[in-house]
Amino acid sequence: MRRPGIGVRRGAITLAAVAGIVAPSLASAQFGQQNTTGFFDRTLPFEGPYFGIHAAATLPSVAMEVGASGFDVDDVSFDEGDATLSFSTDAVGARGELFVGAGLQSQSLYYGAEINYALGHAMADDALEAAEGLTAQVSDGYGLSVRLGGVLEEGTSMLYGRLSYQVRNLEVQAESGGDQASDDTTFVGIGVGVGLEYRSTQLPVMMRVEGNLYQYGDEDLFSGAHEVEFTEAAMNLGVGYAW
Repeated sequence: MRRPGIGVRRGAITLAAVAGIVAPSLASAQFGQQNTTGFFDRTLPFEGPYFGIHAAATLPSVAMEVGASGFDVDDVSFDEGDATLSFSTDAVGARGELFVGAGLQSQSLYYGAEINYALGHAMADDALEAAEGLTAQVSDGYGLSVRLGGVLEEGTSMLYGRLSYQVRNLEVQAESGGDQASDDTTFVGIGVGVGLEYRSTQLPVMMRVEGNLYQYGDEDLFSGAHEVEFTEAAMNLGVGYAW
């Protein structure tokens, strides 16, 4: 006669063996589900679209060709000794930028495209002043750029380079002896930059820091009487949402 205890022990051993096989499988499946499925797939954190905002510190430089001694800007006459060729470049300005883009990640290689829109430009009224009464103001603009980067070993950080096509508006104002004149135009140029970007593998967030240098083409103002050169350096801090 089979003793009851033997059957119980065999049943317990069988259940333990089944549990030993099934439990790790369930745990593995659950772990894989948390990391590779769901609404946000963060296995390739730099893959896909994104949008965000930059806070930018800028250093613009403007030069306008004028006479070596007195000169006229439209109907505004400047005295001898007021003449100068370059606007001040030691003042730092600030602006905000909206950006939206998308990219593809192939292992450690990243390539993508991005568009941006500048939300104005804040500087002191006399920050870009040449002669007294001759100032420049930078305003809004937009751009299109491509980025090529390399994802670092930990998979959440990327070093990248940027090549951009930028459009920016610049206004020159002249005031002397009660007379005033102003003219503005749109400058088009090329920008190059480098940056470091971080993206989480758990949340759809991104952060970046980057530096850019823009060289705009020369433009004629005041009915073609004065040629203006415009360059700009910018340091961007950005946050965004990636999915």
